Amino acid sequence: MCVSAAAAADKSRPNVLLIAIDDLNDWVGFLEGHPQTKTPNMDRLAQRGVVFANAQCSAPLCCPSRAAIFSGQQPFHTGIYNNDQNILRQFPNIEMLPQTFAKHGYKTQGTGKLLHSGGSELYDEYFHAQQRWSPFGSVRNVIRPKI
Repeated sequence: MCVSAAAAADKSRPNVLLIAIDDLNDWVGFLEGHPQTKTPNMDRLAQRGVVFANAQCSAPLCCPSRAAIFSGQQPFHTGIYNNDQNILRQFPNIEMLPQTFAKHGYKTQGTGKLLHSGGSELYDEYFHAQQRWSPFGSVRNVIRPKI
C-alpha cells in the first residue's frame, strides 16, 4: 500500500509505504537472513526508513493475519481463524486500513494479493499483479534422466 500526493505536500503528515510480504522470514540482507538471498533494493529501502525486525503475527495463517492487519482487529474479535474466510464478506461495513488513510486525506494505492480475493475497491488506485505461486517462470523445466 502506498500513500502520497497531498500528504507529500503536508510535511506534518509523512508518506507511508507498507510492504507486506508473507513467508519471507528474515531472508533479506538487512536482517542478515539467508546468505544466498540477495536483496539490494530492500536493503537500500531499509536504510532510508523504519524496519520492524521483531516479526509478530495474529495467527499462523494468511487470512486471519491479513484480516488483522487490514482491520486492526485480532481473530478473537473478527472470528476469522482460517483461510476459507474473507473479512470483506463477513464484515462488509468494516473500515479497513486503506479506507482509514483515505478518510484522513491520503491517496491510497495497492497491488498484489493483499487480501487474496477482493479488496481492490478499498484503494484509490489498484494495480492487478499477475498472480504466480512459484519463483520459477512459466516455461516448464525439462528434467532429463541420467545417462
